[in-house]
Amino acid sequence: MAKVVLLKERMMKEIKQFTTQFRRAIDLALEAGEFDNDSIYRRFPRACCGDTSDLLAQYLLDKGIKTDYVCGTYWGKPDENGHLMRG
Repeated sequence: MAKVVLLKERMMKEIKQFTTQFRRAIDLALEAGEFDNDSIYRRFPRACCGDTSDLLAQYLLDKGIKTDYVCGTYWGKPDENGHLMRG
């Protein structure tokens, strides 16, 4: 049981390291102007969740980590009248 926990902890540490590297690569590309002519990534991180998730999934798969894509929408919390509030 302890081996399983340690293995999961090590894998989570690796995933965090890989995702941090991935994000840093995007940030460096933005700073270098690599996305200036890209209609999606020039606004990163706004409005590119799906594309970034796909790229991250492939990056992790290349590292031997299989992922599942989950998509959802946040609608906010209803106020006292039942209207959805943003934010």
